[in-house]
Amino acid sequence: MEATVPTIVDALIDAYFTRPEVGERMKRVETAFAAFMKNMERLFEPIGAATLAIAKSPPSPGYEPFFVRRGADPVLARMMALVLVHRGRRIEAESRRHRAVVEAVRFLAKPGRRSSSIVRRATVLLAAWNESSAIESIFRNAPRNSIMEFAEALKGAATGDVVACERVMAIAAVFLLHLSNPPGPKISAASAAHEFFLEGQAENGRPSGYTWNPIDQEFVDELTIATRREFANPDFDPRPAHRRFKARESDEGSISAHFRIDCTSCSVDRPACRNKLN
Repeated sequence: MEATVPTIVDALIDAYFTRPEVGERMKRVETAFAAFMKNMERLFEPIGAATLAIAKSPPSPGYEPFFVRRGADPVLARMMALVLVHRGRRIEAESRRHRAVVEAVRFLAKPGRRSSSIVRRATVLLAAWNESSAIESIFRNAPRNSIMEFAEALKGAATGDVVACERVMAIAAVFLLHLSNPPGPKISAASAAHEFFLEGQAENGRPSGYTWNPIDQEFVDELTIATRREFANPDFDPRPAHRRFKARESDEGSISAHFRIDCTSCSVDRPACRNKLN
């Protein structure tokens, strides 16, 4: 059996940490570390509670098994299913507000409107902004900063602020150039959720399609089947979701040329500038 021989490093460590002043400093470090861990526990506690709530929620009939078959953790699969369903139902609600938003923007885009009429339309648009993402969905090709500026101006316009009303009308006139006409059909929750999944797949470099069986005259791809089961809709047709997604892909960035970033106060050299319209 080999003898255990203390090394010089071991001896130095023992000599250092047994000194009283070092022991006091280590106590302070331990106290600080304990406080840090306590704060981390409080930080992650809501995340743990949310995960537990998701795990206890009813199982998803369509999307959850679909994700699990693709190798996803069951809790994560349920979480993704909840996100898809929530997104789909939200878009369905937004599509009902689509026409009111479009009509309000068309009204504000024309000059010479009375102040009281501007306030009413701005109030409609502000409610759509606060309660849904209808404005973002309709003008999704617009730069993010322009949409945010429009939303901020709506707050003042809804109270009758003259400057804010003028700004809302100016932005509405630009938005109107890229507004679909007619507003478009209402979108079901199932179709919206299906489209949202297609977006995610495309962003991850894994575009999805659908499969039609001409013998059975039926869609037989896994995603369509999952959507049908999730929303209890055996007649769900995936083609409208694919058409909207493809159309949006082809139109991506078409509105960007009508917006400018004010670079007059920017100190970055123009050749090195990497700013992009969002």
